[in-house]
Amino acid sequence: MLFRILRENGIFVLRKQYSYRTTNSYHRFNKYNNIIKDLKIDRPDQVWAFDITYIRTINGFCDLVLITDMYSGKIVGFDPK
Repeated sequence: MLFRILRENGIFVLRKQYSYRTTNSYHRFNKYNNIIKDLKIDRPDQVWAFDITYIRTINGFCDLVLITDMYSGKIVGFDPK
């Protein structure tokens, strides 16, 4: 109800969206070829993938590391830092 009243009176202000680039593909470190591109994944725990996600908090950014089983798609491990 509050947001409707603010909108009707023209005083509702949208929060500015900030965008951060967290991936740098142009670095001096080794880049490895995709060695599982042609692999048929047919059982659990055959291939795991991990992802690092940056989460904005009041104190800045923290990172969340997720380990995923590529066969089932389930999260098999995580580490919030």
